[in-house]
Amino acid sequence: MGQNMDKNKSKTPDRDYPSNSPQDRSTHPVAMETDMGEFLDMWKSKYGNIHFEPITIYKTKPTLGLAIEGGANTRQPLPRVISVQPGGSAYESGGIKVGHVLLEVNRRCLVGMEHNDAARAIAEAFKNKSLDRMELLVTETSTDVKAILERCRKS
Repeated sequence: MGQNMDKNKSKTPDRDYPSNSPQDRSTHPVAMETDMGEFLDMWKSKYGNIHFEPITIYKTKPTLGLAIEGGANTRQPLPRVISVQPGGSAYESGGIKVGHVLLEVNRRCLVGMEHNDAARAIAEAFKNKSLDRMELLVTETSTDVKAILERCRKS
């Protein structure tokens, strides 16, 4: 997945999630504690048999450039991406799309959070200087939001 870039362009790191390199496993916010297979099992037990996708956002720009709507206190009960701004880290890293429903940020569950709390959790993850990236767990808008909410209430 490597890219050739000239010196004047910034290189966005490869977006493997997580890679198999020991160095990446030692600093990756999700992989630090366990391997990817365990996370897949954990996510499936938590959210059910839905399509979900882990997305890495590298902190290559001064702003995240991501806008969300929704939260437990709104008509849209889960945070959903409504804008990805060109020039922000989210845009530069790729992967995140308008319409993605956000389930977690750096392993912190956003399900059940009010809008302001979810937005704050995302902003804090981006501002955390100890990591050069942040991890989002997302699903598509077609996913049955009610099923996710019900399943999370039971756990």
